[in-house]
Amino acid sequence: MTASPDAPNLKLRASNFKYATLEWNKPMSYGDATVIAYKIYIDGKVEAVLSADQQVFTYSKGESGKEYNFQVQAMTAD
Repeated sequence: MTASPDAPNLKLRASNFKYATLEWNKPMSYGDATVIAYKIYIDGKVEAVLSADQQVFTYSKGESGKEYNFQVQAMTAD
């Protein structure tokens, strides 16, 4: 039986006026649904696609004082 992997647990690792660094643990996967990549969303738009071995992302294009909504999606070959 194969099911979608669990959602990555996203955490803020560091931030200042120039950047925000996010990290997450590799999510649990089930059956043949191994994680092959991660999509990084900022305010609902895809900002980057990272390889499966990356669990850290630094965003440095933001504006000081502005709020951003970050999401990480685990992708499988299915």
